[in-house]
Amino acid sequence: MPLRPILAVLAAVLLLVASSFASAGLQRGRKATPFDGIRWSRGAPEVLVDAEWYEPLVIHGVAVSDVLAFCDKRWPGQREKRFTEDLAEAIERMGHELPQAVSLDLRRLSDGEAITLTDVPCTAAKRTKLVRAARERSEARPTPAVLSMESAEADLQEFAERLRDQFAYLEWKGIDLDEAVAVSRKEIEAAREGSNSDVPTAALAEILDRLLMRFGDGHARVRSDAVPRSERWLPTPRLEIAGDGYVAVRPDRSVFFSAGRPYVVAIDGRPIDDWVDAVRSRIPAGSEQMVRFVAAGRVADLDRGRAALGIEPSDSVEITFAKNARGRGKKSETFDVARRSARADRWLERETGWLETRQAKRVKGGVGYIRLPRMDDDLVPELRRAMGDLASAGGLVVDVRGNGGGLRGLLLALAGYLVDPDGPPVVANVAAYRKSERFRDDHLGGSRHLYRADDPYWSEAEKAAIAAFAENFEPEWALPDGFSEWHYLLLRPTGHEEEYHFTKPVVVLCDAGCFSATDIFLGGLERLPNVTLVGRASGGGSARSQGFTLTHSGIEVRCASMASFRPDGRTYDGRGVEVDVEVPREAGDLLRGGGDAQLDAAVEVIRKRAR
Repeated sequence: MPLRPILAVLAAVLLLVASSFASAGLQRGRKATPFDGIRWSRGAPEVLVDAEWYEPLVIHGVAVSDVLAFCDKRWPGQREKRFTEDLAEAIERMGHELPQAVSLDLRRLSDGEAITLTDVPCTAAKRTKLVRAARERSEARPTPAVLSMESAEADLQEFAERLRDQFAYLEWKGIDLDEAVAVSRKEIEAAREGSNSDVPTAALAEILDRLLMRFGDGHARVRSDAVPRSERWLPTPRLEIAGDGYVAVRPDRSVFFSAGRPYVVAIDGRPIDDWVDAVRSRIPAGSEQMVRFVAAGRVADLDRGRAALGIEPSDSVEITFAKNARGRGKKSETFDVARRSARADRWLERETGWLETRQAKRVKGGVGYIRLPRMDDDLVPELRRAMGDLASAGGLVVDVRGNGGGLRGLLLALAGYLVDPDGPPVVANVAAYRKSERFRDDHLGGSRHLYRADDPYWSEAEKAAIAAFAENFEPEWALPDGFSEWHYLLLRPTGHEEEYHFTKPVVVLCDAGCFSATDIFLGGLERLPNVTLVGRASGGGSARSQGFTLTHSGIEVRCASMASFRPDGRTYDGRGVEVDVEVPREAGDLLRGGGDAQLDAAVEVIRKRAR
């Protein structure tokens, strides 16, 4: 058939498809909003619709609280920006659509009346207007380079008040906030510069950062545009942990940065452990494995590391490499510094499917492999397809190494295949949040799937399972007054039409790069009888992180609003989830085409359990 008629047919088909979407009023992936204006109060949006201001409750069937929770997890620290600019994308990623005319459930701010508006236009023009207004507000309020002492002290006081109001881990480590604030006030006084005694905003940000890191909240952070960017970096990408040492590879992972000497044992003549200790004050005081994992990236920042160690700035750097972490066969080399942080190719590139190694083929039925690089609910359909393709496997490896978290949908979906359908639901997470007027009653619901024991969300059988569990639940940290009731996350069959009960051995591969929702993933699955955790302990963090911006400096702060516990009563923060079979990563595993000692150990566990 000639080419031109074929193209004509294709064009007609595409036009027909486009017309069908248009007739339904849907445009996938478009940029649009139903709001004429938006402003923020205590972290919650207030919206303008037809010249009236409202509190938005539901957007075309999707609870606003769920949208905000999704934005917090998908784009940490960008709630206002993403809700304003990417509302349609967020709702679409949640599994819904925004048509060109939407319904809105609102509460009018002038009199508190709840109303529903229908057929509200949802357009790109409205979004453009909101984006322009947000940009104008930002440009009108640039980050100040310096603050008066009065403004700096006011922001310090506001910082302390907001922590008292919404920070879950305020009392966790026994830190006296008043004493800590008094020390910070002295540090602010010492940071004054010039004859007018102004306080550099960057200095205030670093003082508040050091204070907040002491509390051990893995999600905590302090950020300011006033903090200058470093100009000198290691010429190698972030160091990576293998065994008990730090390894440097070329960006394409073809070879080690120094041939035959994978380990970095010193920088500028100072042992690598000194550099790790120098950045500890800028890392949350959580689990040791999390601190080391974060530090492996932070030591590449030469300007900050040298400042902390008292080393003069230089445009060259001496790196001492060795054949092992103990320093055997040391060799020092001098390099020009990099002017920006280097990036390496991803370490894990293995795709979901059947493992073809000789060891895996010795397992009757073979071994399936599922790679989950992030906790993204968009991956749930892919997970279900993989579970369908691998249903006949004699064992399954689920690899979440380096997965820094996200949402909890993948845990619920995978657990639906692994939980005994004839047994009771399994409690995977217990949590409570610090009560605040800024938080709604359903603060832990939505994307976190945490609900009170008496919540209508649960069936009677699920309420009974929670009640039986709660009788013996003893948290290692007795929460102080001012917290909500306990909330629970359950694992049980989901009822999905493709779901079945997978009873063969399952190994979950994890490491210190596993964090947040991935900690919950591990803490839930470890309770199932056919699941074994292999690798290294996870980082440890579960927070329902919330943010606020200080009035005078514009410094942005994030901190945990939720105290989160494993079912055995231990906290996730400060601990992580330990493994059943500990296997360190080997240096050669970090190279493209290298080995994978942890995966080999996982297959061996399956082989032994499948006998």
